Amino acid sequence: MTTLATLRLGTRGSRLALAQAQLAATALAESGFAERIELVEIETRGDHISQRRPRGRWEAVDGQFTTELEHALRAGEVDLVVHSYKDLPTAEQADLVIGAILERGDPRDCLLSPGSGGLDGLAFGARVATSSPRRAAQLAAVRADLVAVPIRGNVTTRLERLRRGEYDGLLLAACGLDRLGVLVPEASRLALDVMLPAPAQAALAIQVRAGDGPLRAQLAAVDHRPTRIAVEAERALLRRIGGGCLAPLGALGMVIGGTLRLRATYEDGGGTFVRVDVSGPAGDPTRVVDRAAGEILRRAEPPISKRVVVTRPVGQAADLVALLAQRGIRATRVPTVSIEPEAGSLDDALARLEGVDWLVITSANGANAVLERLAARGRRLPPETRVAAVGPATAKALEAGGVRVDHVPDDYLTAAIAAGLGDVAGQRVVLARAETATPDLRRSLLARHALVEEAVAYRTVEAPAASRELLRDALRRDVDGVTFTSGSTVRGFIALLGIADRPRAEALPVFCIGPVTADAARRAGLRVVAVADEHTAAGLAEAIADYFTKER
Repeated sequence: MTTLATLRLGTRGSRLALAQAQLAATALAESGFAERIELVEIETRGDHISQRRPRGRWEAVDGQFTTELEHALRAGEVDLVVHSYKDLPTAEQADLVIGAILERGDPRDCLLSPGSGGLDGLAFGARVATSSPRRAAQLAAVRADLVAVPIRGNVTTRLERLRRGEYDGLLLAACGLDRLGVLVPEASRLALDVMLPAPAQAALAIQVRAGDGPLRAQLAAVDHRPTRIAVEAERALLRRIGGGCLAPLGALGMVIGGTLRLRATYEDGGGTFVRVDVSGPAGDPTRVVDRAAGEILRRAEPPISKRVVVTRPVGQAADLVALLAQRGIRATRVPTVSIEPEAGSLDDALARLEGVDWLVITSANGANAVLERLAARGRRLPPETRVAAVGPATAKALEAGGVRVDHVPDDYLTAAIAAGLGDVAGQRVVLARAETATPDLRRSLLARHALVEEAVAYRTVEAPAASRELLRDALRRDVDGVTFTSGSTVRGFIALLGIADRPRAEALPVFCIGPVTADAARRAGLRVVAVADEHTAAGLAEAIADYFTKER
């Protein structure tokens, strides 16, 4: 191996680019590349673009941070250049090659905000800054009410604008913050099932002239093979889907043993949000990419081509939206209710759980409220207290929080829930419920001679003002139906209607999760055409798909 006296490593001059170039220089030095490694700063078009306000929502900027670096490499002004691999266009070039890819950093995105509540802690309608359509699409998939607003500037500038209160939240790549030494709490790093990164995010690529055989051979020593397989699969998927760095595609490959797992999300611009997860031999990544691309392209062109309004509150619509997408039905999210925790009554009930026989939690909202208040008080449920969860979503939320669920009723009607607890005569039962819950379950338990205490876990606020324009826009678009999952979503929907939109709303097909919700919709003058046999999100999605299939 030939050791150069000085190796010239081209890089952009931003703080982050220099920090990344230093990582590359360290790796090269440890492999004995040169007696001395010189960082050569090169200004790019993107450095100018990032300093001005964006002209539009998103701008076509493919290659903005890489073109000048590549020109310098071709001209022999530098020996190698280091790139954030995600910034490189996917089109291959005959005269330049990626000689090495360093081991990947943390690929996740971070949501930074003045509070510490993450996504759930952002207020309804909060403004979240991001220059990425990919991030905006995935943000909308979990919080339709949040407003994604474009931002430019380097990381320091963006953090300062957040500190000044120009935005309620800011999305940035975790790896960039880590490399700059910015301390980011783990709670701010978004889970991969919430947000997948850009293809090749957190990977550093070292580019070399194709004809420079000796340097290419030396670079093999710093190439991290698992990272190369993963990120090249992600970029191959991006090429298949199209759109370059502005494509709303999230992708993450991981090599585990001899298997390549490739996860991806894609939003087609028309409201269809697709999520895929495929695996295959790491030695044949093309097969894995083909499967992922085929699944995305098939599902981005829905066979039914219908669109429905989903009225579930923020944080609860994602499962129904995903189930509808699997059936080729697009969703327009209009939360007609919002959920607000109610601590006082619930805290009092949880403080007196010793000796309670059953804690009955009737919704996922109630489950989340119970878990939050237990954590806030540093308490656990007494071991003798049995827990009944109404519905699989409620049970799932409790079990995710470490609470054992003893009973999930097969039927979610009031009488069946009470009967499912068995002989409760003389037993203490606590109901954690919504403020507006009907008294039916309490009455059924009292009729079975239980000692019942009700605890208000949360308030359902109907017709949040921020949804009024969302509903108006939805009804004036080509929507084919409306979904309801509770009587409160029906009442919120009716309260949000403008006079001019009422006839349109009354003419639309309405789909309900169960008979109680359907009765509320009919009383409101709406046209109920289908009620789920199984009173779950999956049952509702199936009922909607059956209706449209028969109609077609």
